[in-house]
Amino acid sequence: MIKELGSNVSNIPHQELWKHARVNKAGEIENEDVQQVWNKCVILSQTIQSEEMSNARSDILAQALCVPEYPSRVRATGFGVNMAKRMAWMENEINSLRKKDTSNNIEEPDISVNSGQGSCTISSNSFPEGVSSCKLFVSSPLLCLVAHGKLHNVKGDTLHGRSLPNGHVKVSVDIPVEPNVSLPIPNADDDIMTIGQAIGTFVAWPINLLQVVDADSNLSRKKKINNTNESVAPKRKCQGKMIVQNIPRKVIHPNLPQWCNYLSSYMKLKPTESLSPIEIEKDIFGFDEHKEIINAEIIGEIIDYAWLGATTISIYIGYLYQNFIKPNHKGFFFLSPQITTHELPMKERMQKIVSIFLDNGVINKFVLAPINTGQHWVLLGINLKMEIIYYLDPLAKDINMRQDLKKLFDMVIQTYRAQRGSMVSKSKLSNIKWTPIKCPKQSNDHDCGYYICRYMKEIVTYCEGGTIPIDYFPSCRC
Repeated sequence: MIKELGSNVSNIPHQELWKHARVNKAGEIENEDVQQVWNKCVILSQTIQSEEMSNARSDILAQALCVPEYPSRVRATGFGVNMAKRMAWMENEINSLRKKDTSNNIEEPDISVNSGQGSCTISSNSFPEGVSSCKLFVSSPLLCLVAHGKLHNVKGDTLHGRSLPNGHVKVSVDIPVEPNVSLPIPNADDDIMTIGQAIGTFVAWPINLLQVVDADSNLSRKKKINNTNESVAPKRKCQGKMIVQNIPRKVIHPNLPQWCNYLSSYMKLKPTESLSPIEIEKDIFGFDEHKEIINAEIIGEIIDYAWLGATTISIYIGYLYQNFIKPNHKGFFFLSPQITTHELPMKERMQKIVSIFLDNGVINKFVLAPINTGQHWVLLGINLKMEIIYYLDPLAKDINMRQDLKKLFDMVIQTYRAQRGSMVSKSKLSNIKWTPIKCPKQSNDHDCGYYICRYMKEIVTYCEGGTIPIDYFPSCRC
C-alpha cells in the first residue's frame, strides 16, 4: 500500500488506511456497510477542493461515517496555531468534559483555571479558617468525587512535620467514595498510596480540587430523606440493653460506588437473606470456629453510615489481620467484641477472657479489645507482660467514670497473673497501670465505632514495643 500511495506515510489519506484494514487478501471489500462508506469517501474526495484537502480539520472518513472528529486531536502545530490559542482550546475542553461528567451526580466544585502563566486562581485564603467539612475530587481522566473529609486550614500548619506543597492544603479523609483511586501526593513513608489507605490520616490536597461543604445545605439535604431504621441513641444513659429508637437514617454520602448501590438494592429486595458467612481465623480471636454472618442490617450500617455493631467491627478486625498483621508477622491479638459485650455478667466475661488469654499464649502479644460499654464503643490496648492498659475513648471520658470496665480488666489481669503463677511485688499486686490516651475525638453521637476501627488500624501500623504514646501517634493527631 505504501508503494502504491507514496513512501511518505503521513500523506496517506485516512480513508485509504481505513479501507485497507477491511479488505480480504484479494483486496476486495466483502462487507456491504464498509462498501457504502467507501463509496461515500470516493464521492467526497472528488468534490472537496484541493485547498480543503490540505486542511487538517477536513477528514473525509469522518464525514463518510457521519461522526465528528474528536476535538482533542491536534494534527499539527504549524502556521496559525500558537500557544495562546492552544491553551484556550485546552481550557474549553476541560470545561466541556466537566459538564459531561454527570455519572456520579455530584455538585461540581468551583474550580477556576488560569490559562496564563501561573497556577489556579484559588488560594487557601479562599477557605474558612479552622476545620471544615469538604468534598475531595480528582481531575484525571475526568472530574470525579473520590472522598468526603475535613479541611484543616490553619496558618503555618505542617503535614507530618513538613511544609505543605504550594497550591495544596491539609485534609483528612473520612469517607472514601472511590477507595482505590491514587492520592494526588502519596505518603510513601507510611505506604499510604490510595484514598482507602488514607482514612483517618492527613494528606495534602490540591486547593483547586476541593470543595468546602456548607453545613446548612447538608442539613436541608438530610431533611429530604424519609427512610427510617433502627439506630442507637447514645445520649441517654443505659443501664441494661442499648436503647433503640426509630429515628431517620443519616445518609452522609449519597454518591456511593456502583457496587455499593447494587449490594444495597439486593439486600433491600431480599431483606431476610444473608450473604456467605465470613470465617475468622483462630489467630485473630482465639476461637477454633468463628464465623460472622452478613445480613441486610449489617450492610445498612455501612451504606447509611450508622452506628456500628459488633459484627461489623469483627469483620473489620479480620481485614486488619489479613492486610496488616499476618503479612508482617506482627504480635497482635484481639478480643472479640461479642465476648466483651456489657450484656454478659461481669464474672462470666472475666472467666472467658482469662481462658482465651491462657489458651492462646498471648503474654508476648499486644491485645486490642473493642468494648461496648452499653451505649458507646471504647478501645483498650493491653500489655499483659507490663500490666499496662491503654484507654482510648472517642468521647475522652475519664476512665474513673467507667468503674465497671476498670474493675473487669483489673480482675482479668489479676486472675490471669495468678493462673500463670507469675510473681509480682506487693506494691504491684493490685496496682495495674491505666494510661488514658489523647486520641482523636468524635464530633457526633454515633461515630464511636468508626473511631475505634481507626484507632486499631493506626495502632497495628505504628505501635512498637507494645506501647502507645500518651499524645497518640504524631502523624495521626487531629
